[in-house]
Formats: sequence, structure tokens, C-alpha cells
Amino acid sequence: MTREEIILKHIKRNGRGLEIGLDCAPIAPKKRGLRVHVLDHCDKNALIEKYRPHGINVDNIDWVSQRL
Repeated sequence: MTREEIILKHIKRNGRGLEIGLDCAPIAPKKRGLRVHVLDHCDKNALIEKYRPHGINVDNIDWVSQRL
């Protein structure tokens, strides 16, 4: 079982959640239909600019609900 599978098996998919510091690798992304509030150190555009030069798939970066 992967780390993601272990974490997600404890999540109620119809509930609400908080993901902190997901950067470029969210565990419970909104695009999967999960109701997640995202807290990170910068907004989505800044995260894209931070990770794109390193060859990271920036398509996985989720919309940030609140910045720290």
C-alpha cells in the first residue's frame, strides 16, 4: 500500500478537509472531487513558478485557499 493510499483510506470523501503545505504533490487534490481547504506559504501561481524550472509536473499544483 502506498503512502497516499494509507492516508486516503482514513478520509471521508464527502467530508471537508485541510491540507497544509502540499506544494507540488497534494495528497487530496480538489480535481479528484475532494472538498479540501489548502494552506500553503504562497499562492498557486507562485508555486508554479517555484517548481517549473526544476522539471516538476506543475499540473498537480492545487489552488491555494489561504496563504500562511
